[in-house]
Amino acid sequence: MSLLTARHVMRQPLHTIQAADSVALAVRKMQINRISSLIVPPRYADGAYGIITKHDVLGKVVAPGRDPLRVLVREAMSSPLISVDPDCALRRCASLMMLHRIRRLPVMVDGHPIGMVSDSDVFDALLNFHTEAALSASL
Repeated sequence: MSLLTARHVMRQPLHTIQAADSVALAVRKMQINRISSLIVPPRYADGAYGIITKHDVLGKVVAPGRDPLRVLVREAMSSPLISVDPDCALRRCASLMMLHRIRRLPVMVDGHPIGMVSDSDVFDALLNFHTEAALSASL
């Protein structure tokens, strides 16, 4: 398992939305692309990337009864990103997710996101690794 890295399981391409867009547009983009998060590029060259997830929408917009058409992505997103590099071991990815109570880790190279690792990606890789190891041991 320690040989598997974020590079092995990350998903591409990444989908983005602007901080000035409405949360309603973010939700629509997530629905169309069948994803549960969008990367938010920085507004300025030296700014930080952000992320908006369906959990952010539920917790910061839906639950408090705010109108998704009137709430901007910048008001609901999380920033700065908690991210990993492509060579980060999946065990470390899992630890970061648990520590920060998040379900996704953007994979960054030179300060720019190139992919996304989800808790499901890590879980599936772990399950496959242990299943293959058990089958090999029984042969």
